[in-house]
Amino acid sequence: VILLQQQRRLLLLRHASKCDGGPSCRTKFCPQMVTLWKHMKKCRDKHCKVSHCLSSRCVLNHYRICKSEGKTACCAICAPVIQHIR
Repeated sequence: VILLQQQRRLLLLRHASKCDGGPSCRTKFCPQMVTLWKHMKKCRDKHCKVSHCLSSRCVLNHYRICKSEGKTACCAICAPVIQHIR
């Protein structure tokens, strides 16, 4: 369950980082994720109280490390996300 939540979060964050549909976007949770994405871009608080900020930064950091080490293809979290994107 946690694995699936992390995968969904990565996909939603990716969508939010690129979405320019505004209020007309039909992706579920898009407006909330766009707001979260904008917050995350500038947040450096290790004890941030904004909902989903810390967990999203954590899973995004995991993805970045996997990517930089060339492990996304074999990672249980990242591989399905990469396959879905392609």
